[in-house]
Amino acid sequence: MRSDTGGRPPRSTAEGQSARIAASSVLLALHQSGGVLVPLLVGAAIDTALGESPSVLLWWCVTLAAVFVLTALAGALGSGLNYAAELSWAHGLRIALVRRILSPHGIAAHGHGDGGLTTLVLRDTRQRAELATVAGTVVPALVSMVVGFTALLTVSPALAGLLAAGIGTTLALSRLLSRRLVARIDAERGGLLDIGAHAEDQLTGLRMLKGFHAEAESMERYRRLSRDAVESRVAAIRWESAYRAVNAAASGLLMVGVIWFGGAAVLDGTIMTIGSLVGAVGLVQVIATALERLTSMGTLVARASSSRTAIDEVLNAPARVPDGPLTPPAPGPGALRLRGVRSGPLHGLDLDVPAGSRVGIVCRTDGESDALLSLLARESPYEGSVLLDGVELCEMPLAAARERVAVSRHDADLFPGSVLENIASGPDAAHRAARSIRAAAVDEVARALPDGLGTEITERGRSLSGGQRQRVVLARALATDAPVLVLADPLSATDAATEHRVSLGIHRARAGRTTLLLTSSPAVLAGCDRVVVLNSGRVGIAGTHAELSRHPAYAAAVFA
Repeated sequence: MRSDTGGRPPRSTAEGQSARIAASSVLLALHQSGGVLVPLLVGAAIDTALGESPSVLLWWCVTLAAVFVLTALAGALGSGLNYAAELSWAHGLRIALVRRILSPHGIAAHGHGDGGLTTLVLRDTRQRAELATVAGTVVPALVSMVVGFTALLTVSPALAGLLAAGIGTTLALSRLLSRRLVARIDAERGGLLDIGAHAEDQLTGLRMLKGFHAEAESMERYRRLSRDAVESRVAAIRWESAYRAVNAAASGLLMVGVIWFGGAAVLDGTIMTIGSLVGAVGLVQVIATALERLTSMGTLVARASSSRTAIDEVLNAPARVPDGPLTPPAPGPGALRLRGVRSGPLHGLDLDVPAGSRVGIVCRTDGESDALLSLLARESPYEGSVLLDGVELCEMPLAAARERVAVSRHDADLFPGSVLENIASGPDAAHRAARSIRAAAVDEVARALPDGLGTEITERGRSLSGGQRQRVVLARALATDAPVLVLADPLSATDAATEHRVSLGIHRARAGRTTLLLTSSPAVLAGCDRVVVLNSGRVGIAGTHAELSRHPAYAAAVFA
């Protein structure tokens, strides 16, 4: 199975940002190390400048100013690099996820739904990329702790020992709390994916919900999911707050203990000077601050780890439809032959579609229609044989199969952009799409729009009426000029006069090309060379539209 990202599986690591993260870590470590120098310099200044000339004090002030400036520059540059790495990492993850989601091979199983995938792309990539912030915090914090602890050993080994014991206790407590925090964050994330998926599904099927008067039931389900998500979020926030409060309290108690111990040491002469005490307390403050930063990363790490699991699940998911092993044959005339095809509700379907013919297919159930569309579009596996010009369809590379058999569903979406851009793209788009625009009567649609074919339409074409949207989708399908074109209910939302006129346009535009029309529209079926009616997953009856019109089952399906 070939990868969709250049021959190897996509990764959710900080690939490509390692240099930035490393450079930012070094600069931020210098910034933190400068913070360790400050209390030592202040203590030394207190001990050496007292009783000396003003020039000595000025020299110490200049030295301190230089340290402040250099550490500030290192911190600013390091933070900038770290932030750039985080943004670039998130961008790379979004591109990898969208590429995988849009892959023609599909995703075998991910369990997130469209709304969940949107949450992954927008939220989880950002949280995963926040590990750049963790790297830019942990390394400098560790460096400042090591440097500060080493310096503290030279001032007061006993104080350093007390500090080491306090740090060990704080880290152990932080690790214990972080385990529960990860579980709470996983539950919160699952709830957000559920409500995202449900909201996406309901918005997509809004018209159907209204048709069945199911708005109240759908709203109640969304309310339950939202309430569960809120409870999970509140529980996660409580644990985050407890986690941070315990870490902050531990650091504060550690500081109180150090001040008490240090003051007692000055009184009994263990620490000889006030400057030494100032330096020691300052070092402890630096180490405690680094410790607090270190433990505060537990929340980010927990969220990033949870997001990584979900991202990797999608990035590394197997393809739903693998490539066929054959070298793509040259496009043929477009003869289709189905033998013993089984897929979903199709049970041993046999169907012959001669090259260049127009065949209407009347499906008694939506399941039969969906199954036939999916297997012809190479979106689902099937048993039996589907031969295109004598070559098994599933043996072809996926791209080649879809170039030769183009499938346009009745619920196909449009995209933000102009009407023309939704039909064809490129410098000669208008010329190439002119025939399909006339055939689908999109020129009539354009005359009713403010800027004609250049009119910008909104997401999914919601700024157009149902009939206008269908005609634009039909024009896009006709513009492909594929050897075999499969159209599903292309005119179900148009009025009778438009339906008759556009059906003639379809047949003229596809003259000499193989066309399958899954529809129950008499106007469309009347122009077909042959019509077949599926019954229980097989061909029930077949003939011309005129011949079948006298058949009760056909009349019930088409004229009812």
